Amino acid sequence: MEDRLIVFIVFLFVRNTSGGDFQLCINREEHQTCSIKALGDLNSEDAGSCDVEYIPRNSPECKDGFSSTPTSEQRLGQIIIKPFILESKCTVNDAHSISVPNIIFSDIKWKKLKFRITEIGSIPSRHCRRLAMPHKNVTVETKTVTKLHYDCYKSITDGSLNTGTIHVLDVEATDGVDVDQRKFLFYLPALQMLGTTTNETIWKPFVYVEKMVTSMQLRIVPPPVPLNVTYQIEVKKKPTENVAGNSDADEIVAVESIVAKSLNSTLVEEIYDYSPTSLGYYYFVVTIKQGGCMSCNSVKSPPIYLVVEPSHLSLYLVIIASLLAVAFVMWILYRRCNSGLPATRKPPKVLVIYPSQNTIHAECVKSFVEYLRSEYGFDILYDDDIQNTSHCDPYYWADEAIGEATHIMYIVGPKTDRRDISGNYTHNAMYNVDKLLLSFLKAKRPLQNKNVINVYFEHSDGILPNETRNDRAFFLLNDWQKLIAYLSRDLLPKQQIMRTKRGKNFIEDLTRVNRLLKEPSVV
Repeated sequence: MEDRLIVFIVFLFVRNTSGGDFQLCINREEHQTCSIKALGDLNSEDAGSCDVEYIPRNSPECKDGFSSTPTSEQRLGQIIIKPFILESKCTVNDAHSISVPNIIFSDIKWKKLKFRITEIGSIPSRHCRRLAMPHKNVTVETKTVTKLHYDCYKSITDGSLNTGTIHVLDVEATDGVDVDQRKFLFYLPALQMLGTTTNETIWKPFVYVEKMVTSMQLRIVPPPVPLNVTYQIEVKKKPTENVAGNSDADEIVAVESIVAKSLNSTLVEEIYDYSPTSLGYYYFVVTIKQGGCMSCNSVKSPPIYLVVEPSHLSLYLVIIASLLAVAFVMWILYRRCNSGLPATRKPPKVLVIYPSQNTIHAECVKSFVEYLRSEYGFDILYDDDIQNTSHCDPYYWADEAIGEATHIMYIVGPKTDRRDISGNYTHNAMYNVDKLLLSFLKAKRPLQNKNVINVYFEHSDGILPNETRNDRAFFLLNDWQKLIAYLSRDLLPKQQIMRTKRGKNFIEDLTRVNRLLKEPSVV
């Protein structure tokens, strides 16, 4: 065996060209074995170092089996995207160059891994695979390399760049205990980025971005040949009111220059991290500074939406503001008690989180929310209200909802393998809102006191998320009175009654009659 354990996994797809069926790529079977031999020689004695399972692109696991926002802190290996040109010849007179975003897994600590590449568009194209290390005695000495032939097409040879479509790589790995979730975004590279004959004047770098919850990391792949390169990196933010508009209005929030440390083409990637100070859409612009060029070559990364992690100073300001608010509320209560007026409090704000993949369960949640609102006067934050907001953006809504909510209620759904007789939700802008809310909850819970509970319906036999696994549970309908009492425990009887309009009218009538009977002269 060679010093480096190299696992080549070649996934080939089917594409038609004007000359007929161009069958470079076929999913031959669901289960395959990968080999340490180049191109996966399945007949070699080294086959079986790793198992590969094909996941259908329209299956629930491929569509809904990945988190919309990575939240893991435990890293189970390194991931690099290093594209290359695959030379193939289908017929004697028809040669094709294929651009392949080669995914490299190294420093492997996981036992199972699944990944999905999504081509963002009106109808997203997905490709999902699952990898597994079946043998416990397999030793990874340096790094394991996996080559993924993500797409099959004729490469662009007229000098234009194919950077119009965003591709998203979602990765989820586990060692049986920890789970590592990663997300990368990139434009599919063109020939001009990967050709072996290039220079500083015409070359453009291939860049991709890893998205974290509150930061993003730019990675610049080294040039294919030794070049004397200086990169200027700009971080730009899109205006909230013009996210999809012209880039001329975008704000430059950071500028950095990076000089390649060597002329060796085997350089490791250049890496640049950025953490924003305000939430919004951010992207990188990488420019090649060569001589006194007036219009230097540059490339853009896909835009990424990021939230902001509160700094220590912001945390102190929040604490001080909270203390002042508490003092003000106490003063208001004191004045009201002395004046004989009822001291009313607003009902708690309850954020409802639930897995929406099952339509029947989602309908039950909607009915449950409407009943709590109408009969008990609870202020419910519910993802069905996103469409009624001015921005209709699930990220903004989720960030605001987590900040405003006093109570978090996770409603457990049915098992994912149970049949949904009403059919699944179609893919839309509200996809995976529950996972987005759970990621925000994990990030903000250490900084904000939240009352988190789990609610089970009679059909709820699904798995609890890690974010609420250790919190209190209520089983409906047996625990109905306990649940209502829990949500109302900070309210006195009068305050509880006055949460609805009819209850408020009732208390006002009682107060007026009481004063009339005690003081007949008062009209």
